[in-house]
Amino acid sequence: MFRSIFDSSQRSYTLYYDESNNHRKFYINSGHDSYNVDNDPGRKQVAATNFMLGGLAHHGESCTADPQELIASLRLQKTAKELKFEQVASGCFDLVLKSARIKQILKWILEGDLFVHYFSLNMEYWAFLDIVDDCIYHCVQSDRLRVPDGQALAFINLQKDALYRLLASDKARFLATMRRFNYPAIEGQEREFIRALLELSRSRIGVLRSSAGPADDQLEPILAFSELLTACCDIDDMGMTVNDEAGALIDGLSVFYQHRGQLFANSTHVFDDEFSVDDDLALLHEADPGIEFSHRFVNSLNSPLTQISDVVAGLFAKYFEFIERNSVDTLVAMRDSFNPFQMEALGLMGGVIDKSDQECQHFLHYVMPASSHRKHGIFMFPDEYMG
Repeated sequence: MFRSIFDSSQRSYTLYYDESNNHRKFYINSGHDSYNVDNDPGRKQVAATNFMLGGLAHHGESCTADPQELIASLRLQKTAKELKFEQVASGCFDLVLKSARIKQILKWILEGDLFVHYFSLNMEYWAFLDIVDDCIYHCVQSDRLRVPDGQALAFINLQKDALYRLLASDKARFLATMRRFNYPAIEGQEREFIRALLELSRSRIGVLRSSAGPADDQLEPILAFSELLTACCDIDDMGMTVNDEAGALIDGLSVFYQHRGQLFANSTHVFDDEFSVDDDLALLHEADPGIEFSHRFVNSLNSPLTQISDVVAGLFAKYFEFIERNSVDTLVAMRDSFNPFQMEALGLMGGVIDKSDQECQHFLHYVMPASSHRKHGIFMFPDEYMG
């Protein structure tokens, strides 16, 4: 049975949630080398594929910070029924940092008895991870892979990062390969599937080698991934990857709400009743009655901390989308171009992250490539990360 290790009856929290970029379902379009979230022809930019579940947290059942006083001080339009992210900031992340209201909210969190918590999920990264897990399991079982003690996790993360880089380098070609094998319904085609991925990786290696001065941090991960695939050309079982429905990558996100509840099983979880997860959580509980956690659904109109959680979720969703879509060099250049107001807001964000991490490192949960972790560190905490 699952045991909570991140809180206790003596040290419990109340966590308020909101979400951003919940597409409900995530799949590869039939007949097109794209995702369902790309279907809107009126969309002005590429659809975000990072799901954010997050908000505010405090010790016990109450806090001393006054959310109603904060909301009143923001001086929203009189027609606004409640606080929403869109009322305090808009545009890309660099523009969001120019919002005086965002800065005011971050300062309020930093100075009060509150923390932020979030679960940041790169859905593209998550959707294909099992391919690497199956390959590594195959190599270990066939005694083709020996990783030095203490380096196993780093090796696995390197391979998963390389797979994501392969996807990102040419999404249309990668998804065309997935569609050709009805991914994840690839049962009976495992060897051909791996060989097709190997062909993609070798093609990418050729592009990198022929470009002017390819950086080692781009080439080496793909080389390592190619070696792993080469060792798996005789694979006949990919049980972690295989699914019966072609194109289905993520079928609902309620399991991640449950996961957060399990991690903080002694705490109380407050969800906005706009979420369509109540019935799903009931079904999950029915499937495994041993999993229980205290939660309730509230109308955000009557829950100021839920309203502020909407801002928290929106802000960090914008941030991680920004991190994913830009290179290290671009991120560094943009940070260097920020004006003092933007730098102050960014510093407040870093302060809130630090405060929350020091309280409980599991408040902040990331499912994203190793290269994105690196970008996050370099951009948000350059003095610590590059020291």
